[in-house]
Amino acid sequence: DEELLQEALFDAVVTAPMEAYWTALALNSSDESEQVVDMAFLGTRAGLLRSSLFVGSEKVSDK
Repeated sequence: DEELLQEALFDAVVTAPMEAYWTALALNSSDESEQVVDMAFLGTRAGLLRSSLFVGSEKVSDK
């Protein structure tokens, strides 16, 4: 269905900055923060799913 595809592509463009923000938060987390696992999850009406898993700062790397 062309309309659903257009909606999913629109959702991908609109939510890309949010995913970049989540990644930046994970990479810039302080070493003094608690060692926990956090998950950010987003689902859109068109069916696009985005999730980011954040494990303690010692596991996060920008390489």
